[in-house]
Amino acid sequence: MIGRRRRALEPEVDTGTPDEEGLPGDRPRRVLRRMIHGVLSYGVLILVLYFLLSRLTTTNWQNVLSQISWIEIVIILALGLANIVTNLPPQVLTLPGLKMRESFVTNTASSALSNTVPEGGAVATGLNFAMLRSWGFDLPSITSSYLTTGIWTNLVRYGLAAGALVIMVVRGEGGASLLWLAVVLVVGVVVAIGVLAAVLASDKFARGLGRVLGKVVNPVFRILHRAPVTDMPGEVSGFRTKLVDLVKAQWHGLTIAMVVSQLTTCLVLGVALRMQGFGEDQISWARIIFAVSAMATASIIAPTPGGLGVAEATLLWVLGAGLSDDFNPDLIIAIGLFRFATWFEPVPVGAGSYLFWRENHSWRRPVAADSPPAATAPA
Repeated sequence: MIGRRRRALEPEVDTGTPDEEGLPGDRPRRVLRRMIHGVLSYGVLILVLYFLLSRLTTTNWQNVLSQISWIEIVIILALGLANIVTNLPPQVLTLPGLKMRESFVTNTASSALSNTVPEGGAVATGLNFAMLRSWGFDLPSITSSYLTTGIWTNLVRYGLAAGALVIMVVRGEGGASLLWLAVVLVVGVVVAIGVLAAVLASDKFARGLGRVLGKVVNPVFRILHRAPVTDMPGEVSGFRTKLVDLVKAQWHGLTIAMVVSQLTTCLVLGVALRMQGFGEDQISWARIIFAVSAMATASIIAPTPGGLGVAEATLLWVLGAGLSDDFNPDLIIAIGLFRFATWFEPVPVGAGSYLFWRENHSWRRPVAADSPPAATAPA
């Protein structure tokens, strides 16, 4: 009782107030230390698993690994960098005033944190917000950008997966189960697009959806001992208000940028497979696109950073379906090259970006709450 009274009497602290360095007071701490700790921990895990696998199989892994040339490594590194760059335009489009160089810094730093810290997605989001706020963007603008890119990422990702599944069914790559999965995914994407369009078109519909979401989400929050959202209809309506103008102005460019970003990830995997000798008749591009979507879904559920372990197993399961065991070494090498470009490569790049952000003061601007983001963005 005394503890509750004491907390009630304590003044609220504005954790968003910049500290003596000009950085938000509630930014994630010890970021670089967490990155290094995660890399070392999971690096040891990978080495142990490799040691065990080398003892459990008759495959001469040394010969397999020796087949990887320096040219292949250079190609996969270049594609990994291109994949990083294609992630930037969606954020730039949804956060007016943000420059590509700033998007590069915040995207790579948050990706590095997410890829190295267990359940680091939330911490990486906090770092992303802290960086953007240090450059003068307010919380509503950042939140709107974050939610918009998240929605568009999922719509495009699963839209491409649905199209890939349809192509696979037409080509006879799967049975009845694959056909039903394609139907469910196509219907799900169409319904999601329809709901989003209805929310944008009608505030009444948005509030009705908010009431439904409140009845579904709040009981779950109570089970997890989290505070329920008291005005979910108002929250959804407020989100709609922020989203309408942005979507009307940018949905064409945002859709194109997101398609390019998703397909670039598929390109990295496809090139890694082709360099290991897998042709279209063995692993089609449609299967590659579906495999990347399946991997992304599994990685969201997985507790490991960047879906480590679960992502590789998902790719091996989807891509290896119907292939002889003789192809497993080459397939594992291809998946390893892909993950090296998309999981590991962003880590050192992002660590450098984080250090740059901490030391560079020239981009920092105070958040002007009454000004639009474009007016407060770094010059």
